[in-house]
Amino acid sequence: MPVSESMIAGLVELDRADEEGLVAQLTGQLRRLIAAGRLAKGRALPSSRRFASDLGVSRNTVTYAFEQLAAEGYLEASHGRRPVVTVDGGERFEAAGGGGSSLRPGKPRLSPWASKLTQTDWPMSYQAPLKPLRPGHGDAREFPNEVWARCLRRSAVRAAKRELGPVNRTRLREALAHYLAAGRGVRATVDQIMVLPSAQAALTLIAAVLITPGDEVWVEDPGYPGAAAAFRASGARVTGIGLDEQGMQRMPGMTAPKLVFMTPSHQHPTGRLMSLARRSEFLRSSRPGKGGSSRTTTMANSIMTAVRCRPCRDSMPMAACSMSAHSRRR
Repeated sequence: MPVSESMIAGLVELDRADEEGLVAQLTGQLRRLIAAGRLAKGRALPSSRRFASDLGVSRNTVTYAFEQLAAEGYLEASHGRRPVVTVDGGERFEAAGGGGSSLRPGKPRLSPWASKLTQTDWPMSYQAPLKPLRPGHGDAREFPNEVWARCLRRSAVRAAKRELGPVNRTRLREALAHYLAAGRGVRATVDQIMVLPSAQAALTLIAAVLITPGDEVWVEDPGYPGAAAAFRASGARVTGIGLDEQGMQRMPGMTAPKLVFMTPSHQHPTGRLMSLARRSEFLRSSRPGKGGSSRTTTMANSIMTAVRCRPCRDSMPMAACSMSAHSRRR
């Protein structure tokens, strides 16, 4: 039975403690009222200001709910006018077998990749209060906010003069190639550099490009958990390799894996530096067809970047800047 405008707020019950959130609750309840025919086609809803006052919520909460319902085709909304119901509820939805109480969507079925990711311990979550030296959490007090703001303003002013193009701009990659060669000992051409939003994005790309389900991957133990999570999600069999005073241990009796992930210049979480001899050992064992050693992303089999390590400089076919930055920070 259709309801009057003054009664609409009384049909909505919002729970501020519900993890679903006020916007989602309001959107869902209005959707069900329309589907059940309680808000008939052509019915004008209260203005966002009045509805927010009646419900005791912010105007933005109501506005976002109205916008979502308009995007789904339930309402017609225009600036300066109250939203109007555009859907015939009642018979139309019941005939489709979708009563108002059944319109709440269930959880989507996860892909094999996502299912494997949920079985990892990544991303790390901490229940205790934030403390110094916790991995993955920088000191916000050290961030150069004023310098960052100046750079953003200068970039915004110059934006109109810049030509549109991809994120991996040639000039940026040229500058990074120069820096990687001079400061990190990595020899890479501009075409071999990719700029990614984070180290985890680079690890996910490595796994997607190099890993076939069932491949063996070695990681440091203890080591960076985001790497193991990315490889496991791609179906790899991940084996943790212990550390000694020189870094990741060599395992001569084991079958060579498809890929080895290590952080030789600043091991996570110990901060240990891998010796030059140990780096050379891994490089000698990472010939094409014998697996790879990965510290940055690559499309080849022989993969390793070791900072200021002469034997490594000619062996690096491709570098990912975000991974180099990550390894340095770690």
